Amino acid sequence: MGAENYDRVKRLYRANLVCTLAVGLAATLLFELAPDSVVGIFGKPTNVSNPDDYWEFARKTFRIFLSLVAFTCTVKTSSIFFQAVAKPAFAVATSLIRDIVCFIPLVCILPVFYGVDGILFAAPASDLIAVTVTAVLTAVFFQKIESTSERKNAA
Repeated sequence: MGAENYDRVKRLYRANLVCTLAVGLAATLLFELAPDSVVGIFGKPTNVSNPDDYWEFARKTFRIFLSLVAFTCTVKTSSIFFQAVAKPAFAVATSLIRDIVCFIPLVCILPVFYGVDGILFAAPASDLIAVTVTAVLTAVFFQKIESTSERKNAA
């Protein structure tokens, strides 16, 4: 970025995003297709009156709460990217949008209407909002460096 090699910055961001999405999609597939295996890592229910209910809720939690974890990965990667290219306002916005601005209010509001499921759906709703904001900020950033590059080449 400091060398004003904007094509390299774009390639780096794109490559980083592809790797992040690959890991995020792999995690999503794991959580959706084999939640019992992941939950089992943390132990088996020994003092639960109905272990079947435990496993059912664990499956439901993984499948709903973590359904858009690939978006979370994208938002976190973009936040780090914005820090690296000296865009602190964009970095702070992308860092806070999911967890603070969206998730906490949704965790408080959605259960009023949807019970425990509202808590579970707060995460993917927050992820969706955060990835949308991040996409807009990323587009703005790359449009700005594109216009800077064009002005520099025209001069």
